Amino acid sequence: MGSGWIGFICGYMALRVVSASPGKLIGLIAATLLLGAPVIDMFIAVLRRLLKGHPPFMGDRSHFYDLIHRKYSVKKTVIISYIIQALLVSAGVALL
Repeated sequence: MGSGWIGFICGYMALRVVSASPGKLIGLIAATLLLGAPVIDMFIAVLRRLLKGHPPFMGDRSHFYDLIHRKYSVKKTVIISYIIQALLVSAGVALL
């Protein structure tokens, strides 16, 4: 079961949110916010790499959690990440 299953369920739930929303754009934004930090971070990482002329799926150490971890401990990085995710989920729920 693992991360593949969790990703599948999250994707399924995002599609359910989009399809159940009266305004498809609002549903898409709400689903993106509910999935939150990982999805937004992926879009920013791919965009940043493309703008620099790097391959879009090449790994780097410029994800938001890497940037936070440069300044804080692992424990504080996790807490900050949870807070960011909670705020994004709250915004997504507010849109629904």
